[in-house]
Amino acid sequence: MVATEWYKIFSLTVPSTWIAFVLAAVITGITLYVKLGKEASSQFGDLVFVFIIVWKLSVVLTDFTTVIKHPLMILYFSGEKAGVHIGIISIIFYLLYLQVRHKPFLSNDALIYSFISFYMIFAVGVVLFNQSTVLVIVQTLIVVIFIGWFMKKYKEMINWIPAFLLIYGALHVILMESIVSTSMITAIVFGIILLLRGRVGRVFMSKSTLNLSILAILFSAILWTTDEAIDKQKQENLLQDESSVNSSGAGNLAPNFVLDTISGEEMSLADLKGQRVILNFWATWCPPCKAEVPHMQNYFEEHAEEQNTTILAVNLTDQDNGLQKIQQFISDYELTFPVVLDVDGEISNQYGIITIPTTFILDEEGNIEQKISGPVSEEMLISLLAQMD
Repeated sequence: MVATEWYKIFSLTVPSTWIAFVLAAVITGITLYVKLGKEASSQFGDLVFVFIIVWKLSVVLTDFTTVIKHPLMILYFSGEKAGVHIGIISIIFYLLYLQVRHKPFLSNDALIYSFISFYMIFAVGVVLFNQSTVLVIVQTLIVVIFIGWFMKKYKEMINWIPAFLLIYGALHVILMESIVSTSMITAIVFGIILLLRGRVGRVFMSKSTLNLSILAILFSAILWTTDEAIDKQKQENLLQDESSVNSSGAGNLAPNFVLDTISGEEMSLADLKGQRVILNFWATWCPPCKAEVPHMQNYFEEHAEEQNTTILAVNLTDQDNGLQKIQQFISDYELTFPVVLDVDGEISNQYGIITIPTTFILDEEGNIEQKISGPVSEEMLISLLAQMD
């Protein structure tokens, strides 16, 4: 799940995914403490700690050269999807190590419940903290309620949960669909498998298995309807054509502007029509801006042309430390994409910039497809632009 909102907590700017992760870990840990005692909660905490350390440091493996040049990246970035996979693998090896050493740990049922509880809370947290639409929030709550109700009513079917998650993961990787679409397809496949189970080898299907099969298919229908409603709302938003301060959200036309580049030449956003645009607001004193700019430069060099994309960086000059500092920043990071100067702060106000960096993804017609508050990575940009194909 991608963070599209970042929050300022004291001197740190943290993504919505981190807040959701901490919330899920704390609630799951407390639940285990209440139900199974202090030892179970502590053991779950060990798993979370192992994952966080490996996942956070995985950026050294996935982007070693850039991290060596810009160590600040470790604070703001991880190894992205590869880092998550490395973190999960590390947990598996940790569990195998405990088993080999015959050290007591959570039972299989407790592990599965912990994972499901954590994932459900995390998913809801990301959706809420990303300030998603009402329909997306409703869709997520439907998923959570369904899984929670299923776990409570069909405790004897808990052994099917890993199979459900395995199908979900495989379909998500193969089809590269959204969470809604993948959940829908998974429910259909899972339901069909359970229905066929009663026919293979003339095995008798229990009432609970039959009920679960029907529920899985009905669940997919609910998701399908919700997904269509979300798509319809997006299409309606794209028909809007407002270029005022209140229209800097997804689906609206990005307000045009004309600003001077660092070399003194005028540049207009409208001049870039026909290309997708990564519109980035930044300043030289901003630590997450320093962390993200190597990713943006790498993207510009390696992927921008093939994705018909350019980058336009708007410096908040009225809040920065002078033209010389800006020129030095561009030189130090060897930036080759255009940088324009918002000298009086008019453009940042027009776009409603509160925290930096803030990035807007525009389509070929200048419509805003995505707004991200906080640093973006190269992988995130590739993924977001690929979704527009």
